[in-house]
Amino acid sequence: MSGSKSFTRFISLLLVIAFVIGGLPLTALAAEEKTVAEYNAEILEKKQSLEKKYGISITYPQSEGKKAGINLATLNNLDKSLEYVTPEITKQLSQFLLDTNGKKLTIKFSHSPHFLTPEPSPLASFTPATSVIELFSPRSSNKKYSSTGVAPTMIIHEIGHVYHEFLISKLGSAKLKNEWQSFNGSAKYASSKFNKNVFISEYGATTYNEDFAETFARMFVCDRAGYSIAKSLKSTSKGPGAIAQKVAYLENLIAKYSPDAKTALKNIKAVYKTPEKTEYKDLLISGSSVEYIGFSEPMGIFNAIKANKLPFDVKSKKWDKTIGGWTVTATSGKKYLVFPGGLYTAL
Repeated sequence: MSGSKSFTRFISLLLVIAFVIGGLPLTALAAEEKTVAEYNAEILEKKQSLEKKYGISITYPQSEGKKAGINLATLNNLDKSLEYVTPEITKQLSQFLLDTNGKKLTIKFSHSPHFLTPEPSPLASFTPATSVIELFSPRSSNKKYSSTGVAPTMIIHEIGHVYHEFLISKLGSAKLKNEWQSFNGSAKYASSKFNKNVFISEYGATTYNEDFAETFARMFVCDRAGYSIAKSLKSTSKGPGAIAQKVAYLENLIAKYSPDAKTALKNIKAVYKTPEKTEYKDLLISGSSVEYIGFSEPMGIFNAIKANKLPFDVKSKKWDKTIGGWTVTATSGKKYLVFPGGLYTAL
C-alpha cells in the first residue's frame, strides 16, 4: 500500500510540473472534471443568494447539454453592479414593481443571435409591464459563446429606467420631465451634433429617457480612476453646468424618496472627486475602456472581439482586474492591453 501511495504522489507531482511547464492553470483540470449537474448547482446557489440579497428574480438560458448558459462571472458582475446602486434601492424598486403590476423585478439573461459590430458590447432592455430587465450577450450559431460578462454601466442604466418609473409615480410624468429638461437650456435631443457639456454620453443625448438613465448609471459607476465624470461636475464662473445640475437633482430625489439608501448616497459622493485618469505600466488611461476595473473577466466579450478580428493573432491572454482589461501576448511576441469594448494599446 505504501508503495502504491508513493507512486500516486509521484504521478501527481509530474502532473503539477506538466501544468506549470505548459503554462496551463491547475484549475483547468478541475473545471473539466466538474459535471453539468455540479456546474448548474453552483450557478443556482449563487443565483438564489442574489435573489435574496436584492429582492429580485434571476433567470438564464441553458446551453448545449442543459448546462446553465451563464457562469459565476456573470452573476459576480451583476452582484458588483447592483452593489453600487445598493440592495436598499434595488429592493425598493422591486417592491415598487410588485405593487404596481404584481411582478417583482426580474433580471433575465439572454443570448443575442448576432455579433454587434464594430463593438461587440451586450445590449439590454427594460419592460415596465413585465418588470423584466433583459441582458443580452453576443452569441454565434457555429461557436459557443456564453453570457459571461455584461457591462456594469449597462446594468445600472437599466436600473435607472426602473428608478425613472419610480420617480414618475412620485412626481408625475410631466413635472419630472419639465424639471429635467430645464437643465438642457437650448440643447435638443437627437441633434446632429453631440453637446458634451449638456449630455453625459452620446446615447444619453438621443432622448429624455436615455438621458435620465445614462446620468443615473454614471452617478454610481464612475467612482474609479480613469472612468470619471468629476470634471463635468465642477462649477464654473457661471455656476454648475447642465450635467452637474442633473446629478445634483437626482441626488436630492434619491435622498428624498430612498432615505434608507445611505450607502447609495455615499457612492454618489465619491463620483465628485474621482481622478480623470489612471496609470497602468507607465500609460495614462481614461474613458469608457476602464469600465470593468474591479470586475470579473467578461470572457464572452473577448471571444466576440476575436471573432471581429483584432489586428494581431493572440497567443495568450490574462484578465487584469486592476485595469479592467486583458494583458495579451501576440504570436509575434508583442504585448497589448485589450479592453472589453474592443479598444487596445501596445504595452
